Amino acid sequence: MKEKKFKRLVSAFIGLILTVGLIQTTGFATTSLPTLTSATYDVGTGELVLTGTNFVATNGSTNDIDPKKIRFTNGVSHVYTLSPSTKKVEITDDKSAKIDVCDKDKAVLAGWLDKAGTTDAAGNSYSLMVLAGWDGSTSKTNVSAHGVSVSGIAKITSATYDVNTKKLVITGSGLCTASLATTKDIFPTYLTISDGASNSYTLNSTNSVKIDSASQATITLSDKDAAAINTWINRNGTTTDDNNSYSLSAEAGWNGVASMSDLAENVITVSNYAAPTVTVSDNASVTVGSATSSVATDKIGFIYLVPSTIDITNETVDYLNALVTNKIAVKVSVTALRTAPSISTKGLVIGTDTCTYKAVAVDTAGTISALSSKSITVNNVSAPALTVTAVKGSIDGSTTLTVIPASGNSIYYKVSSSGIGRNNTPKVGLTPSGTTKFTTKDNITTADATTNKYLEVYELDGSGMVVKFKEITLTTASFRPDATAPVLDSTSPTAIDSSKKTITLTFNENIAKATTTDALLKSGVNISTDGSTFTSLGSSDTVSISGKTMIIIFNSALTTATNKIKIATNTIKDSSGNKNSGDITTAAIDATK
Repeated sequence: MKEKKFKRLVSAFIGLILTVGLIQTTGFATTSLPTLTSATYDVGTGELVLTGTNFVATNGSTNDIDPKKIRFTNGVSHVYTLSPSTKKVEITDDKSAKIDVCDKDKAVLAGWLDKAGTTDAAGNSYSLMVLAGWDGSTSKTNVSAHGVSVSGIAKITSATYDVNTKKLVITGSGLCTASLATTKDIFPTYLTISDGASNSYTLNSTNSVKIDSASQATITLSDKDAAAINTWINRNGTTTDDNNSYSLSAEAGWNGVASMSDLAENVITVSNYAAPTVTVSDNASVTVGSATSSVATDKIGFIYLVPSTIDITNETVDYLNALVTNKIAVKVSVTALRTAPSISTKGLVIGTDTCTYKAVAVDTAGTISALSSKSITVNNVSAPALTVTAVKGSIDGSTTLTVIPASGNSIYYKVSSSGIGRNNTPKVGLTPSGTTKFTTKDNITTADATTNKYLEVYELDGSGMVVKFKEITLTTASFRPDATAPVLDSTSPTAIDSSKKTITLTFNENIAKATTTDALLKSGVNISTDGSTFTSLGSSDTVSISGKTMIIIFNSALTTATNKIKIATNTIKDSSGNKNSGDITTAAIDATK
């Protein structure tokens, strides 16, 4: 009996020893395994905080949590295992641990962690999975979705831009700062400013800056970057003069490696936009028809040159354009800042030998500058001589021109009886009036060697402006000899007025009396009222000649439909002295209509 009781005691003692030994050997006989329940992740700072239970501290330093055994996922299209570059860390306590994710991993995660909270922009849930060994040798793989709450996603909501100070102030949320005070936070080379239409510019020479706060950053644009966007910023407020919105967008990396792109058109409010200014160089001058590069403005738009005598105070752009249309002013487009565009004075009409002009600038919004303080002198110039010769034409009594205009130019002429005068040579850029276009070998029949003997010949450019000029005094040598007597015009030879007393005969060229007296001229003209029997004119009837016409006025009205006029042989002649060699008889002239 005593022996059995002793054996039972020995067996119980051995069991107790084995149990104690097992506990000492493993340390976990009565402890649960490490378990992850949730996590938070700050995209900006890269801080990943794990929350769970029974986290184990392993002997040694910074070796409790192994990040390369941790996987991020959105449950659909993205799975990423942290790289060895993210270092192991100690647990904070048995319920949490904090990991500083490396820049490489931060950049990858920022590419698809696109919304703060527990889900991405598409509604997919953020979660972590852990692999065996994530927290000591006994930690197990667990592919269950452990929810992650994401924060620190930098977003831009709006911005302001001061044209005067060149300061771009970004307003947003989640703006993060680098851990080192010397490391910048905002990187302007990732920022693009647009006018919402055809103009956009990515900053490329503005310095990086620290953020002002988690909701604001202030950037001072470089002179180069400011000049680039100022070429198309043309109004204060949120829109351009075309009502397109100023906006700011950002590429990934604009707020550190973990910042994702923000391509929304975040509205920019512009302030301190000012009217353009215009300057003229000292002692500036130009000759009409030439160009000057002595004027500059600080805005994209237009430069006008207007006479100094014109007051444009309170005037509009339409008024300036009207001056240009009337050739009182000239204008040129300005497409680049801080340059002096070439301003052509071609076509400018000043009416005097010299005139002073002022410059005025207009930006694309229609804002007009003050007149320039300095003037530019515009010198008028007479048209240079045109190389041209008058030679015999191809028909009797005609002349023509031998002349070759420059490419794109044309020749025009005007016949006169007085001439333009040596001191009245037209100025370059004027538009002559009353001229006729000349084409090679055209016959000029309106001139003669006695009366209409002055031929003004102009070379005009494609805009009808004078380029060259010459006045020719015609002589008989300029004309093909006229050996043909005048005849009645083939299209409108006769006409009778409403009183039925005046008949006008029209000839193909200028005529004159071939008789020695007006009485003999009258006697050479006969009338037939029946169309066959001709009689002399009455004593009160008259005959006169003017240019190409003979005018017969009767004392009494004609009444028949068969009236005819007959002009006797050798009664009239042309300017070359050719007399009618036979009688000239008209067709019937109806006085009954």
